Amino acid sequence: MIGLDTNILVRYLTQDDPGQSPRATELIERRLTEDNPGFISVVAMTETVWVLERAYRFSNVRIAEVIERLLQTSVLVVENEAEVFAAYTAYTDNEIGRVIQEVQDEGKLDNTLIIYICGDNGTSAEGTLEGTPNQMTAYNGILDLPEVELMRYYESWGSDATYPHMAVQWSWAFDTPFKWTKQVASHFGGTRQGMVVSWHDAGMTGDSLGYALTVMVPRFIWPNKPEITAIGADLYTAATAQTGSSISPGLFAEAYWNFGWLGVPFLMIPLGIILGLFSQYSLYIGETENWLHLPVVFLGVQIGTRVDGTYVADVIGASGIALVCALMLFIIEITLSRRQPH
Repeated sequence: MIGLDTNILVRYLTQDDPGQSPRATELIERRLTEDNPGFISVVAMTETVWVLERAYRFSNVRIAEVIERLLQTSVLVVENEAEVFAAYTAYTDNEIGRVIQEVQDEGKLDNTLIIYICGDNGTSAEGTLEGTPNQMTAYNGILDLPEVELMRYYESWGSDATYPHMAVQWSWAFDTPFKWTKQVASHFGGTRQGMVVSWHDAGMTGDSLGYALTVMVPRFIWPNKPEITAIGADLYTAATAQTGSSISPGLFAEAYWNFGWLGVPFLMIPLGIILGLFSQYSLYIGETENWLHLPVVFLGVQIGTRVDGTYVADVIGASGIALVCALMLFIIEITLSRRQPH
């Protein structure tokens, strides 16, 4: 197999160079055979289309005719590993679309939470450096298939006659902008996966922040006080139509739940101010070595680490408790200082 770059393809298709065009024609039309074909990578094909469009002003129709002629040439093999993966992705996307269309046809789309994740961590690398028509080869330690074996399945790549996997170079490319691939947990390319969330909630908003004025009232005074972590239960019920879970969606999600996108800066800016005040307070305690106030410092640390919590309980409530503790400690300090003999 002989690899063909963009320059050879352009010279052959345009016949614009008296020196190089005849050589490109000689190579493609006379030297290449079905047993020893020319190989066109996706990159070379893409660059060729770009050059024909930008430099030679070929119309889309003419470019399509040129590409069709290349695809039908028996002595040329166009890389198709990534195309099979792209076709699978397009097919999957279409089938998901059918599911969503059915939900819409049933009149339930306005009250349905859709979470679409296609994949399993990053794109995997079991295809080795060359790609394989059978993913099980890599699992059995066969990492270098003979070229004749690869070509044997090339035309049926992606059919029911193969269990293919594209080359690792493509896997890395599909993980862009992250590095590495699945099973490499040290990089996002091995752990991240694209996700699409759509919720046509018909204007439904949360009201979990309505408990802010009651958070400081002890439950022994108000036994029936509402659960201040109810946003987790509300979201779970809205998404699944079931009850029984109180898992919190986190501060950012709660901000969006209550006020939409504007709620994120609306609630996060005060959170940043609160954490900044706690940082300055902690520095002051450290410099003065006033360790009596360490409980307040620890409350600040608790607030800073609970981004997965709820705003009322883990920010407003904890800040209120910290403020009360700080005032009590200052009162104790003043009282003790006055009792000390001068």
